[in-house]
Amino acid sequence: MSKFQILDEKRYPLKISDPKEVSLANWTKSTCQKDLLPYWRWEHRVTLGRGAREYMLFIDNMKTSVHIEEISGGHLEVILDDSLFESLLEFAKSKGYCNLLSPMFKETGERFI
Repeated sequence: MSKFQILDEKRYPLKISDPKEVSLANWTKSTCQKDLLPYWRWEHRVTLGRGAREYMLFIDNMKTSVHIEEISGGHLEVILDDSLFESLLEFAKSKGYCNLLSPMFKETGERFI
């Protein structure tokens, strides 16, 4: 197994156009609908690369779950290979990207109320 490269380890919110979306395939950093949460639900933790492929690990703060998806053509796609997913998860855990952190709170203008 070749090592993964850390491409982006900055923590930032993933703003999506519809907070009820299950898939983040159409995420954008620029606009989102306001909701009642005082914090950002989806949060980028790390983008990893191996070869010419890129993978994003993000957190769902509402459900306290970890998601890893492949970035392909500007869209996120589910990873179907279980061994690849496990390798990515183990690497991210070993570097501390899956650690429990307090959620990122929204600015006043980003909140619904």
